[in-house]
Amino acid sequence: PLTPTTARDTLILTLEKSGENLSVGLRLLDESGFVRFLERDLFLLGGVAGFYGLAILLSFVLFLNQRKAKFFFFFLYVFFSLIWIWNDMGLLFAEVWPTSLTWHKSSRGFFSSLTILLFALYLRKNKALLFGRPLRVVVLLILLLLSLKLLLAFVEA
Repeated sequence: PLTPTTARDTLILTLEKSGENLSVGLRLLDESGFVRFLERDLFLLGGVAGFYGLAILLSFVLFLNQRKAKFFFFFLYVFFSLIWIWNDMGLLFAEVWPTSLTWHKSSRGFFSSLTILLFALYLRKNKALLFGRPLRVVVLLILLLLSLKLLLAFVEA
């Protein structure tokens, strides 16, 4: 909170940008407006987490019931999708690795590649993508490229 004397002074915000595009919105809120903003943010976060939590639970129960690899890949896909969303929202950086800037720079590529790779593996195990040899080659090439992107996420921030 800004004190009345601070409100009349100059407020300087600096931002270091590297890598991707950057769009920053700035809004000054009074205390009641800030509480409403936090409540809406928490409601949105809870809705996303609740939906994915239910999907993770149901896919895990399905895997335990069926004991098939395709359900395990689907469970991992849903789980890492939630991690990817939280990472893009900045929650993992704020709570889990706030001092690890190098990992944070590569974490978006890591989680997005891992999520897409797991979904492709789920479709491959489910035989949803394999209608013929040419399509199989394309799917395997995509899996190979995403695997390389996943490895590069560790090396290149």
